[in-house]
Amino acid sequence: THISYVNARALVSTSAVQVRTSVIGNHTARRSNDTALTRLPAQTKSLEISQTTGRTPVAHIIRKKRETEMTLPFDFNTMHLPCDLDQSGRAQIVSSFPNHCIWVWNNKYAHEGTFRVYKTYQLEAFFFGQYYERLKRFEIDPHTWDYGDTGV
Repeated sequence: THISYVNARALVSTSAVQVRTSVIGNHTARRSNDTALTRLPAQTKSLEISQTTGRTPVAHIIRKKRETEMTLPFDFNTMHLPCDLDQSGRAQIVSSFPNHCIWVWNNKYAHEGTFRVYKTYQLEAFFFGQYYERLKRFEIDPHTWDYGDTGV
C-alpha cells in the first residue's frame, strides 16, 4: 500500500499524477530521486482540481474516556478532614498523619483518580493547612517588638 501523493504548495495536474504513478509502478533495484524524474507544471491562476485516489490519509481514532472520578472508601466527613500533605519531609512523617491521609499517600500512584485526590488534598493543605494558618495569624495578630535590651 502506498500513501497517496499530496502536494501542499500547488495542485497537481492529472498528467503529473500519471507520471508519478508510472514512476511508482516501475520498481527497479536502482534507487533514484523521483523528483528529478517528474516535473510539475507551473501553477497558473486557474487552479486545477486534483483527483482523489482512494481513502483519505487522516483517520479519526475514537478513544474511550478514562475514568477519573474516584469513589473513596470513606464517608463524607472523613473525606473532608484536613491533611497536611504540603509539608516538607512528608515521606518521613506520613505515619503520624490520620488514616485517610495515609491511605491517599499509599494509593496516590495506583490510578489516575487517586492521584487527582492526592493532588486535591495537597492543594487544600496549601490553601487551608497549618502553614497557611500560621502565616495568616502572623499577618493578622498584633505583635510588638521589645527593643529594651538592644541598648538603643
